[in-house]
Amino acid sequence: MTQPASPGVPSIASSDVPSTKSSGKKPAKSSKKSAKRKASTSDTVTKSPAKKPRAAQTLTLPFFDYAKLLEVNPKASRVVHTTIAIVPHKAEEAGKVPWRLAYPWSGRPLWYDPPENQDIHRAHWRFLMTHRRAFWEWAFYAPLETTSAQSNRRKLNMRASHARLSFTSLCIETWGFYVFLEKLEKRPEMFWLGGQPDKSPRGGRQPQGPIAEDLAVLHDKDPARYEVTLENALNPAKVYAFGCPQVLSFLEFTEALNPKAIAKSRPSMTALARIRQDLTSGTKLKTSWIINPNADPWKALTSYSGVKQRRLEVMTQIADRAYELPSVDPPSQRERDRDGWHDEDADERDEDGEDKGDEAGEEEDDGGVENDSQNVHVL
Repeated sequence: MTQPASPGVPSIASSDVPSTKSSGKKPAKSSKKSAKRKASTSDTVTKSPAKKPRAAQTLTLPFFDYAKLLEVNPKASRVVHTTIAIVPHKAEEAGKVPWRLAYPWSGRPLWYDPPENQDIHRAHWRFLMTHRRAFWEWAFYAPLETTSAQSNRRKLNMRASHARLSFTSLCIETWGFYVFLEKLEKRPEMFWLGGQPDKSPRGGRQPQGPIAEDLAVLHDKDPARYEVTLENALNPAKVYAFGCPQVLSFLEFTEALNPKAIAKSRPSMTALARIRQDLTSGTKLKTSWIINPNADPWKALTSYSGVKQRRLEVMTQIADRAYELPSVDPPSQRERDRDGWHDEDADERDEDGEDKGDEAGEEEDDGGVENDSQNVHVL
């Protein structure tokens, strides 16, 4: 099954077009390396028989306890436990944890040229390495045992969403809004659009399409979506099939375009100013995506006095050749010491920077529009 069965769910865009750009220096070697089975002293995995119904497969659990890895609710039915366990089982056979397979870094096409956009490339790598576990756990949405585990998953997803806004700001401040969209439409594979919204989204308009439901609920109420979620759980092209169809979706259906929102919940004021500049310049957007600048939330953005003022400042700086492109902090010594952090092995070594799903700290509410510094130096 390759298409989502729920109404209002976007179809998966084809990624058959070859690209000369890659997230790593040696993408050609990536597929060979990922195909090799990594040995482990505690490896007791045996392959499940092929082409059998999921519930009928003979399962030997991975050497790590999948229930501890995902904190699956023990009250979930046996069939749900079994089908969920098959996913980390397959990942372990490939020598990786699930989120590394679902969100790989190496050999994937990018919407920009890394040598010409080193700050963006560095920020992109850090963003993916730090948050891809949160990406995957939200897309998979296993039934969790405790309310604290559910709350922690929600907080980690929110943290990843805030980091996505920071990264989006970096792209818009660097290229301008329309250029960013035009680049991204051609190769969107490595831009995390995010999974389906939670049942009680904060702010923004009501989202289109399905909301987040755990697999136990889907098993009983939406078997088609349940099957698609499990089948696509390790597929980079389809892992968030029920999420946002493109970048405008998450901008429109969250508070991202509200200049009155707290700084971490929207792009920087400079990015919003550059969005306003393109919306009001008369320049035609050369994508299949359509923006109606006379409808909210775009209209409210262009009408906001603070954005108007910032737009005048930015355009003056650009005219005077005084506009400073946002920069990203140089690699730390730990990053410099990594073997090939830019090549196909970058996601297989030091994982200290990765969010391992520990307890998420309380997010500080910095309130208002005053502080945009976090949106300049990304991650």
